[in-house]
Amino acid sequence: MSHPLNRPASRIGDAQSDSTQDLSQARNGLASGARRSFVLEPRSADEFVLVAKWHRSVEALVFYVDALIGWAPIEVTDIPIELVDEHGTKWQLCRLCYSGPLKGRDRLIANAKRLLNQLTDWIEPEILLSCSAPDTPGQAA
Repeated sequence: MSHPLNRPASRIGDAQSDSTQDLSQARNGLASGARRSFVLEPRSADEFVLVAKWHRSVEALVFYVDALIGWAPIEVTDIPIELVDEHGTKWQLCRLCYSGPLKGRDRLIANAKRLLNQLTDWIEPEILLSCSAPDTPGQAA
């Protein structure tokens, strides 16, 4: 799987704007249940989603996450998506994927989450319903 920051810029921009649009629709109650669960829930049994309180660049977040959990067969699968809550706090939605053997998967993921909590505050993805994505060009404010 290619590293999310090494993807062509056109694909990165498309993925971010699609996700931002999905999140805006979910927040406004316009999205269907299937669309909302796509944003909130992992795409596979090996994927998990966390939201990080992060004020620096997306590149820095991916670098530090990779550095902290590089020992585990876990990687960031998509470029984190910036979210802003009603208090103006910046969060990053991160999708991570476990690619190791089934034996010990839960233990390794739990250990990785414990280490990530030393980096910054992480919350479960349910916060998405009370957050909004930053305005993107071409979207109505």
